[in-house]
Amino acid sequence: MSDEPIMRVGGDLSGTVVVGDHNVVITHHGTHVSANDGDPPAPRRRPKPGGTALPRGVAPLGRDADLARLDEWIAAGEPVQVHGERGIGKSAVLRAVAARHAAAGEDVVFLSAAGLVVEDIVQELFQACYEVPAYRPDEDRLQRLMGRIQALFVVDDFMGDEDDLRSLVAAVPAGDLVVASERRTMFTQGRALTLAGLTEEPAMELAVRELGHDPDEAEDAALRALVRATGGHPAAVVQAAAAARAHGPEVIAPDAETAVLAEALATGLDAGSRTALTMLCALEGVQVTADMAETLTGDPSVREGLERLAGVHLAESGYMLAGRTAAAVATAAELAPDAGRYAAALAAWARTASARQTGQAAPVVV
Repeated sequence: MSDEPIMRVGGDLSGTVVVGDHNVVITHHGTHVSANDGDPPAPRRRPKPGGTALPRGVAPLGRDADLARLDEWIAAGEPVQVHGERGIGKSAVLRAVAARHAAAGEDVVFLSAAGLVVEDIVQELFQACYEVPAYRPDEDRLQRLMGRIQALFVVDDFMGDEDDLRSLVAAVPAGDLVVASERRTMFTQGRALTLAGLTEEPAMELAVRELGHDPDEAEDAALRALVRATGGHPAAVVQAAAAARAHGPEVIAPDAETAVLAEALATGLDAGSRTALTMLCALEGVQVTADMAETLTGDPSVREGLERLAGVHLAESGYMLAGRTAAAVATAAELAPDAGRYAAALAAWARTASARQTGQAAPVVV
């Protein structure tokens, strides 16, 4: 029997893969991998970082203050995470950051990390900086090699957790890092920017751009109402303006109760609004105070969510659904209303509530 180390792997594989300091050759026999203890490859540093071509850097509307803050943090050497819900404009902001710094003469590596685990992200960044075929350095060598690279690394659609983000920061010790994620995972080692919806005027400018012409009075009123209802959520604004262009302003009027309006409003739901709408749909026909909403959901953001929701009105004794719009939005947003999910929180509240408080909450209890 040969002294050569043999491993068995599944699948139909062939070619050469280099991992760490060992050259692993996958033969055409399909399942035998021969490990060669020779010297590892010598990566050659690229004159300029390669990888994904830099995206066009059109300055996003209404983001001047956000971009200025990001530039300030990057200049201070802070790793940065831009986070916010889907469609809020994170990619537009990251493209603008990459373009601004590239225009200033900096080396910039831009990567869309959707679907990639952190190890693959690190490998992509390494290969953007070094020319070497099919080589994955071990952690120590990666640190030494990447410690020579002073560049801005911009990673969009990062899906990892806090530990993954920590690994990514460690992988670019001499560079600056900006990542975009739906949820915040950076708490102790850098700066995090929460991307919110646009204020009314930039949102209207975006709507008019998508509409393709100056709005008439009806279109302007409908678009402004929707901008307010969605909190200036860019994706919702674009979606609604496209619908108005195709079908007329009546499809997005506040009282339209159309599938188009429901889809646009669902797109614009932030976390607090989703929580509030799920609860109100589960308790349909019942008025719920802001205090009780927070008690049931355990989420302080539900108060602001109630204020922002279209199709919800404040009655004498609390918030409740108005008309069919909110229910249609809940369907479009694929919410899962279930009154039973609030039973434990209500029972805990009832143990300390006064008789008067319990009586006032009778519709919710029932």
